[in-house]
Amino acid sequence: MSVIMPAYNSEAFIVEAVESILNQTFQDFELIISDDGSSDRTLEIARSYAAKDPRVKVIQADHVGAAENGNRCLRAAKYPWVARMDSDDISLPDRLAVLAEAVRANPEVVLWGAWAGLIDRWSRRMRQVRLGPETQQDYLDARKDGRVILVVSPTCMFRRDLALDLGGYDDRMDGADDVELMNSLAELGPVRVIPREIALYRLHGGSVSATRFLRQHRVLQYLHQRNLARLRGSDLTIEEFWRDLEAQPLSRRMARYLDDKGRIHYRNTIMHLAEHRFAKAIWSAGMAAVCNPSHMMRRAGRRLASH
Repeated sequence: MSVIMPAYNSEAFIVEAVESILNQTFQDFELIISDDGSSDRTLEIARSYAAKDPRVKVIQADHVGAAENGNRCLRAAKYPWVARMDSDDISLPDRLAVLAEAVRANPEVVLWGAWAGLIDRWSRRMRQVRLGPETQQDYLDARKDGRVILVVSPTCMFRRDLALDLGGYDDRMDGADDVELMNSLAELGPVRVIPREIALYRLHGGSVSATRFLRQHRVLQYLHQRNLARLRGSDLTIEEFWRDLEAQPLSRRMARYLDDKGRIHYRNTIMHLAEHRFAKAIWSAGMAAVCNPSHMMRRAGRRLASH
């Protein structure tokens, strides 16, 4: 199994991430760390592990962005199955063993995922995250409805050959390239989520999911529309999607603006709470309620129900 870890300015968390892989109960793997031109000690830390463990391979290259850095890892991987590991997350000790056993039992599945615990900057648990189809029927229903199919990033493992055939990570998706690749893999074969927690997904102010939240949200909308178009026998490019948005009437664009602002403020509320900035969290929650009350109430209701 190949474990790929694209990294950029990750010195605050990369030690925990690497240690969590090296301490797996399943030991037959390679760990590929690709440093994307970091300006901190990320590369130095990665090389220190490579010097001690021959399974660790380090790629040093110029800064090219998250998508192409992920593709460098894919091209360097030598095993047919690739587990994605972001440099700020933590794999639980049996993550790779659980995934390896799932592959042996269900060779037809092309993308695997599982549950993950959400943690803050200081590794304190916040809640559990569950994404993706847990049964074959869930997968078939999602495909039929055109829903975007994805799994929690630090739990995912997929077939390398299919990912390369698809072109790997697409930099036009700007921070949601991993979601686009998962959704595209789902068009080629079944996706399955193991109902078990195998990783910890870190939420902090510097994470890609935080800094590019709105762009990711828009890409999810695009992927849903592309799925529906393909079900109808046509297709939709990202460029066509953006042009269609810009061509909408002013009233639609204003409604979208308020919807976006509400989502951003709600996301900021979660980020502020995770980092204990409570005054800012209250302000952001108020703005979220003003700009997009339906989204605020719906998401808040789900969180209350999950607790």
